[in-house]
Amino acid sequence: MAYESYAEFLDALEQAGELTRITEPLATELEITELADREMKKPGGGQALLIEQPTVNGRVSPHPVAINMMGSVMRVAMALGAESVDAVAAELGSLIPGQAAHRHS
Repeated sequence: MAYESYAEFLDALEQAGELTRITEPLATELEITELADREMKKPGGGQALLIEQPTVNGRVSPHPVAINMMGSVMRVAMALGAESVDAVAAELGSLIPGQAAHRHS
């Protein structure tokens, strides 16, 4: 396992410049989905988003919402504890006799 906790993974994303924290309250009903949709459509999959104060029925939830955590090849590789998705593919390919690794750039 690459990270001991999800919080540790979020910290790593933030240090890598891959996470945007949204501190103002956003409604789960429509606002978060609209923001996430715009972000995911950006080149390279956009940023991972951490909404720290999601609102449900007008009330701030005590549970933050993380969206688009696996929205880029780089973040997938980070989640797997690898330098790249190609490195993961090569490692997995080496476990399967007769299988060549495919590039995922």
